[in-house]
Amino acid sequence: MISPEERKKRILEMLSIEDKVEVNKLADLFNTSRVTIRNDLRELEREKPWIKRTYGGAIVQGRSKVEMNFTQKERRNIKEKQCIAKKAVEFIHSDESIVLDSGTTTLQIAKELKKLSFERLTVVTNNLLIAVELVDLPFVELIVTGGVKRENSYSLIGPLAEATLNGIHADKAFLGTAGFSNTGEFMTPSVLEAETKQRIMATSNEKIVVTDSTKFDKISFAIFANATEIDYVITDSGIKEEIKQLLEENGVIVIICDK
Repeated sequence: MISPEERKKRILEMLSIEDKVEVNKLADLFNTSRVTIRNDLRELEREKPWIKRTYGGAIVQGRSKVEMNFTQKERRNIKEKQCIAKKAVEFIHSDESIVLDSGTTTLQIAKELKKLSFERLTVVTNNLLIAVELVDLPFVELIVTGGVKRENSYSLIGPLAEATLNGIHADKAFLGTAGFSNTGEFMTPSVLEAETKQRIMATSNEKIVVTDSTKFDKISFAIFANATEIDYVITDSGIKEEIKQLLEENGVIVIICDK
């Protein structure tokens, strides 16, 4: 029989896909009582403000059911993402090792790297499009994680991705985010993607979130980091003063790019 924590993790994964779960089906799936499942859902509702218990189950609230695909997301706020990427590459130096997390802003960082020249740079990524951008750069030693391609994106996630990341240590990690809560939590739509991001953070000395300011007004599904775990946030001038203050109160250095 699986542990309560593993059971709740599985329920979160199901909610990330379906947006709703039913007590009866969960009880049958996990071979446990309806009372146990209701207790699990009660605990999840208390831990995750975007989960709401309903009669007979639970739903995800405050999140669009349809996630845009990677190409659609790439086109949104493109000028801001390019501006952020130009600022981000100022943090990168020859002979360093960096991780480029999967995301549309980190993809812009890869495109900026193609305009520059280093003696040597090791780049690890779990995004197939980023890998394509960097594959022919002579100064880049490119490492692409294994993993399962996530629906709606070119991310590689899951145990194979994490196994690759377990074997490395990087100077810096550049992380994308799909949302940021008013309690200081960075989020992504997928539980498995959140786990991969956490593994990326664990490999790296410095953790740098790169995101356009619209993400600060959004709630996503799975938390991958608290603000206290992040060293820098690079964003655009649209960031609200109260968000900037929240980040700085948690020890984050906020850098605003100039378009």
